[in-house]
Amino acid sequence: MPGRVRFVARLHCDPSQLAGGQQQLTAIARTLINRPPLAFADEATGNLDSHTSEDILRMFQQLNEEEGITITLVNHDALVEKHALRIIQIDDRVIVDGGSATAALSSGPPELRFSSDSGDKS
Repeated sequence: MPGRVRFVARLHCDPSQLAGGQQQLTAIARTLINRPPLAFADEATGNLDSHTSEDILRMFQQLNEEEGITITLVNHDALVEKHALRIIQIDDRVIVDGGSATAALSSGPPELRFSSDSGDKS
């Protein structure tokens, strides 16, 4: 994985001594080092410059295509969507669009329930 993610030679630094982008790249590498079948990435490119963000998103695509790793990426950046095979949009805990990256579902939006929800919402 270190071959896929660029690192600055700061192996002996305390995490608090790393810049936000360096901390983010370290977290991504730590997540992917064991090649999990599924990885969750919450705002994975939020602290990265656009060039590095593009590199990371391409790496996620390669890992999916070549190694079968599923990446679930949460973000608020519309530019990240061009790398997705499927986009699920959630507003106020309800799935409002759960189609592919190129086509929306034709049926009405299903409700997303969390275990902490109580009562009937019909």
